[in-house]
Amino acid sequence: MKIAHFTVFSPNRSGLYGTVADLIRAERMQGIEAELVDYGPDEYGNICSKVGLIDGDIVSISPEWAYKNADILVRHSMLTEPIARVGIPIIMAMHGRPEYSYLLEHYGTSPVMSIMCNHETDQKYAGYISFWKEHKLFSSLMMPNREITYIPSMVDLQRFNPVGEKVLFGNKEGKPNILIADMWREDVTPFNSILGAALFKEKYVQGAKVQLFGMPPAGKGFSSQYADRLRAAGVVGEANMIVPIMDKVYRSVDILVTPHKIATRIIREALASGVPIVAGSGCPYTPYVADSRDPEAVAHQINKCWTALQIKGNKLKEEARVMAEREFSFEPAGKAMLELCNNILSRKPEISYLPIEWSGWSITPTDWVVLRDVLKERKIKKVVEFGAGISTQLMDRFGAEVDSYETDEVHLEKVRRLVRKSNVLLWHGAYPPALGDYDLALIDGPGGGENREPSYKAVADSKIKLVACHDYKRPEDSAWINKYFGKWKIVAKADESIPGLLILERP
Repeated sequence: MKIAHFTVFSPNRSGLYGTVADLIRAERMQGIEAELVDYGPDEYGNICSKVGLIDGDIVSISPEWAYKNADILVRHSMLTEPIARVGIPIIMAMHGRPEYSYLLEHYGTSPVMSIMCNHETDQKYAGYISFWKEHKLFSSLMMPNREITYIPSMVDLQRFNPVGEKVLFGNKEGKPNILIADMWREDVTPFNSILGAALFKEKYVQGAKVQLFGMPPAGKGFSSQYADRLRAAGVVGEANMIVPIMDKVYRSVDILVTPHKIATRIIREALASGVPIVAGSGCPYTPYVADSRDPEAVAHQINKCWTALQIKGNKLKEEARVMAEREFSFEPAGKAMLELCNNILSRKPEISYLPIEWSGWSITPTDWVVLRDVLKERKIKKVVEFGAGISTQLMDRFGAEVDSYETDEVHLEKVRRLVRKSNVLLWHGAYPPALGDYDLALIDGPGGGENREPSYKAVADSKIKLVACHDYKRPEDSAWINKYFGKWKIVAKADESIPGLLILERP
């Protein structure tokens, strides 16, 4: 099984990319060939694929691998339209907290919830996953007719562990060092966590300092000034955005404080690194919990945790690590993805219908009836076609041997997946291929209409006796028909359809 995961590149990678990387590793442990396809702006601001980004054993690859080889696509933060229409089953990963999604749309930043509601009827998507069982209800309410599959949250237990290199805080060192590292987002900020740590310093241990990570980028509000004031007051030591060396940061602190109760990335990584945590009320991964809106309660729980560290020492850290190993290993997530993908692929229908719909770009049902009758009457066995699509599927099902030339590589891959024995071939459209022994030619491409003359010339220069010209009513096609087939005899035509299909026989 081959799975391609799609993300959007960000220079300051945090939770999303980390979750994707962990999921890929979890899938690989189950024997799945999982790869990362990443997009982002180039130097001119154009969105393009980012090939060669390295994260340990994961290297981002070209999207070409995905649309040619993948059995399943997983959309995380984006999926480009050409690849979305190849016809490969797509899984949508439901990232983001419900209230955060609501606020993003409420303040006009991104229509997250509207997009989610529209997904319910989008048949491109074969499955939906959530990494937090607490959020399944929200997603199910937004899409009541779609099943949401829970994929257990995970963490890289090899990278995040208690033994290894640390960072030196220098004159910013505290005793204890309290890590606050959650992102500053609209629904939940670590503001009251900082106040709770400041109260702990004031009431219990004056030597404590907060090592603050996850700060917004420069220019985002007043948070950098706020951090500077807290540093001047002796509350804060470091104040940074999330950094690539967070594994070293975890090993260098004594306690993590977070407002969350769910298994956020910060909670998982801290526990895996052997760091005891103080979390929001109801968090099942620690005994030290408090109402995240109550700084006094947070300070009290920090003190309880610090006191336990003085008494139990390394045992408390070992308990944190055991919790991570039990709750967040790769194996459950990998198995859940394998089961979901096997289920999706088992539902994949046989080629007995037309996944490419009739449209203004394809031949019409009327066109097909006329073409089919000629195929029957003339006992057509071999067909060459310019422009692959619904006609390729229909002639393939009819039993003809079809060589179809297509200029759109992504569309080509979609058609190739939907036929049994037809050859769908990529060509550049400018110079016609030398055509061999065919009973009939169908001209319906290259797409666009203005550049089809090479197709007409190729058929005229061959020995093919029958040609079917789609869109014969358009001025461009009409001119080429007169130029190359002016003396040919009309065999049949479909006048009822707007573009029209004309079948001609060489004199």
